[in-house]
Amino acid sequence: MLAEIKQKYFETRHQATIVLGVQSGIIVSLFGLIHSVLKLQNLNVLMALIGALVIGLLQTIALRGSLNRRLRYTFASSIIVGFAFFMGSYLGHSYWLTTLGLLILIPLVAFSASADHMLSSIFLFSADLFIVGSGMPDKLPGAIWYGVFFTLGGLLTWLAAYLWYRKFPIKDDVETKARPLSLARLFPDYRKHLRFAVLLTLAVVIGNTISYLFSLPQGYWVPMTAMLLLKSDLDVSKKKISHRLTGTLLGSVLAFIVIMLISSKIVLSLLMLPLMFMMVIALARHYGAYTFFLTIAVTVMMNLIEPDGYLITEHRIVDTVLGVIAVVAVIWFLKPRINNSELLK
Repeated sequence: MLAEIKQKYFETRHQATIVLGVQSGIIVSLFGLIHSVLKLQNLNVLMALIGALVIGLLQTIALRGSLNRRLRYTFASSIIVGFAFFMGSYLGHSYWLTTLGLLILIPLVAFSASADHMLSSIFLFSADLFIVGSGMPDKLPGAIWYGVFFTLGGLLTWLAAYLWYRKFPIKDDVETKARPLSLARLFPDYRKHLRFAVLLTLAVVIGNTISYLFSLPQGYWVPMTAMLLLKSDLDVSKKKISHRLTGTLLGSVLAFIVIMLISSKIVLSLLMLPLMFMMVIALARHYGAYTFFLTIAVTVMMNLIEPDGYLITEHRIVDTVLGVIAVVAVIWFLKPRINNSELLK
């Protein structure tokens, strides 16, 4: 009986992942086509593309929750993460204001590490997109439009999932009781994460400082890499470092080949569909594979913005290495104070 339940559960999640991958891929590709066919000069539609991409990934993470809960969660995420993107873009001109934002957001990422996967991922992606937004600085009107279009892209992805489940209703594979939101749910056992919060914040701020100090193109990848790699368990951090480096290097090589062979922005926009699909499939299975497809997708997307977008492959490799160095430096400096590979203790 238990084996049958497990088989049905995993089959349901596998099917839902495929549906989400196709839906997200179509929407992301559609935004790319709109930008390319209309030959738009501003980046608003591409911000919607990024929003659709991010919420597609968040929906994949949310598959471990009940249907109603993950629909509420991804709807709220579209708005919250879109606001974080706006703030990052608006504050991105100033190193000090960006750093202040990181000093607020990164500890929240660490303190929510023990929260359930949906809540913790909202903090993680909000900090992530704040960093990405800081790499696309603009004045207040432009930053607002970035945030609005990001949110619209995310909401369109949410709407596609909502309409699909209404047309093809499924029985929840996960039964959960609704619980009121509270600080205890957002930050359970936060005292255990105090050291991790300090380490994570330090690594991200170091990465951000490197980015601003050397005016790196797409330098926001440095603090973002540091944030995504450093985990409360050092063994997990080491594994993620290995996977990210491998995925980035291999993805950059293939991305460079793709960009050199394909110059049509329409074809590149269509290519976003299978890339997004593979990112969704890989996200829950192998971090290195996910990074591989993400690297190609980002390179393709950047080439929709400018003809020499292929240069991002070089920038991404450099920024990833610098982010890894920031993480390793923090771990190495504090290694004598860390026992049993755990940052939580």
